[in-house]
Amino acid sequence: WEREDEIQGRFRESRGAHFRVLFEGPTDDAMARRIVELLDSAYRDVGGTLRTYPSAPINVVLYTQEQFQDVTRLPTWAAAAYDGQIRVPVRGTMQSGHRAELRRVLTHEYVHAVVAQLAGRTVPVWLNEGLATALEPGGLDRASAVVLLLKDLAQGAAFDAAFHQRIAVRYDEFDR
Repeated sequence: WEREDEIQGRFRESRGAHFRVLFEGPTDDAMARRIVELLDSAYRDVGGTLRTYPSAPINVVLYTQEQFQDVTRLPTWAAAAYDGQIRVPVRGTMQSGHRAELRRVLTHEYVHAVVAQLAGRTVPVWLNEGLATALEPGGLDRASAVVLLLKDLAQGAAFDAAFHQRIAVRYDEFDR
């Protein structure tokens, strides 16, 4: 908590209608505005699908990768987190090749925020994660990768190899 307070104590703020984005300095202002735009898009898309729109603003904290690791203590492969706030490591993610990934990650974490506002902590993790994954841009297409993984296993493929081929992450990395 002390490390989080130390880091966030020097952050600036950008507000949208539904989100409050905290970020480190003036050089990140354009990034924060872009993230508010991406989150507003997720608000409309997810809200339209679920037919629900949270009324309370959602806090979003932008970190460097090191700050994210210090505060969340999550594995290095974690792209973001939701624990009452959306927490995202964003350095380098605004380059053109990473915008789609940032949109996917923000939408995924936004779904967690919607689920939390609707049902609190009573939702099973598998349902929460499944819903967040399915509602990501392209989420239903990626879900088919799991089906292909299961079919590979049914045909006798080694789990580690099939996992790497279908999920695009080595299983030992994912497990760590």
